[in-house]
Amino acid sequence: MELRLSGTPAEVWECLHPVLILADWTAEPVAGSDGLYAMHALDLEPPAAQAWMRLEADGDGTLVTVWLPDEVEASDRDKLRTALESLVAAPSPTEEALLNRLRRIEGQIRGLQRMVETRRDCEAIMTQFAAVSSALKQSAALLLSEHLITCLRNELAEGRDATHINQRLLNILF
Repeated sequence: MELRLSGTPAEVWECLHPVLILADWTAEPVAGSDGLYAMHALDLEPPAAQAWMRLEADGDGTLVTVWLPDEVEASDRDKLRTALESLVAAPSPTEEALLNRLRRIEGQIRGLQRMVETRRDCEAIMTQFAAVSSALKQSAALLLSEHLITCLRNELAEGRDATHINQRLLNILF
């Protein structure tokens, strides 16, 4: 299995390590090798079937390659595959909507630049400024609503202090 993650191998390892543990796998760096990890499912005592993972940096981030032997239980294999695939999940509908809005705003900004370069009348330029400002505010509201739904809900579920969460929200808003 191969997947590409953004970041350096060290940054990718920081993301991968807790995901592996949650999927009931462990990985240890192989001494004397660069980016190679020996893996096994935590329920294997002693670890009978050894799996391997390599982290290699390239221009697009880090390529993660995982080799699983045939002896690995199907349930362990599926759990690991699901955990790793979750790291490269497709953007959520909210992310797609936000990116589309930002692309439209980028076009509006270019139009605004052309208006200034061609010395359009002040009223038309100010109307375009208002449209860009409104679009940015709506995009920020979309991002904030997603943040409230996912991030803060997750923090509360993890038992984090509500006062701290409220303070973070106030810092974001003001």
